[in-house]
Amino acid sequence: MNAMQFVERLRRSGETPECVFLDVVAGKAQPAWYAGHGVHAEIGPDESIADIDFRPLVGVSVQLGARGGDAQRMRRVAKRVAEAKPSLLCVFTDENGAFVMHRLWADGRSDRRSV
Repeated sequence: MNAMQFVERLRRSGETPECVFLDVVAGKAQPAWYAGHGVHAEIGPDESIADIDFRPLVGVSVQLGARGGDAQRMRRVAKRVAEAKPSLLCVFTDENGAFVMHRLWADGRSDRRSV
């Protein structure tokens, strides 16, 4: 089961996580888990981004990073997640050694902050 299938099952069972922490990882993705308020899930290099259904993220706050993963791949995931319209999407990047947070709200507002 991939990360979004886990979130979909959770939502179908009546649970709506407050936040989904999503990591694009370089190695094998670990199984997703839910800890009462949030889900931690990983997307591994062997998963086709085009085949992942991100609709379970509608209306949920999502934090996305690339823990050791490919930054370009993470940008493709960010685009697909944004299309699903989470309530808030926070994408964390490393830009020339600076840790930067890009935020996009469902209503279209956005900002960028160095952290």
